[in-house]
Amino acid sequence: MIQCVWNVTTGKPEMLRTPNTIKWVGATTSAATDIWAPAAGKKFRVMKVVISPDAGLAAAGIQKISLIEETLGDIGLNVQTYLPIAASIVHQVPIVLDLPGNGYLSTTAGKKLQVTLTSACTAGLISITVFGTEE
Repeated sequence: MIQCVWNVTTGKPEMLRTPNTIKWVGATTSAATDIWAPAAGKKFRVMKVVISPDAGLAAAGIQKISLIEETLGDIGLNVQTYLPIAASIVHQVPIVLDLPGNGYLSTTAGKKLQVTLTSACTAGLISITVFGTEE
């Protein structure tokens, strides 16, 4: 049986996709960190994201984690989590973003999916796993 989802951009139904690509990165810096570099002429489609914030900061506080499309900016997948000081890292419950329908398709072929943090981690790392397709 073929499953379909409604594409709000085109106003038409389209076949539901199944993720066939998994990408992982451990982020520690506030600079953009590459997660997914699609093949030449291809776009990435993010369908699910799992974030494990097992890190610490110089001063305990809120860490904003943002997924961005290289040079084009924020794609609307952002989370905020509280991180302790580096000396007291504890394993935190992963944050799961299961995108509806067929997820987020990048706007421009050849652009990378990246992650940025508001503050550099002083211990541990923030693990980001992305599930999707390349098309």
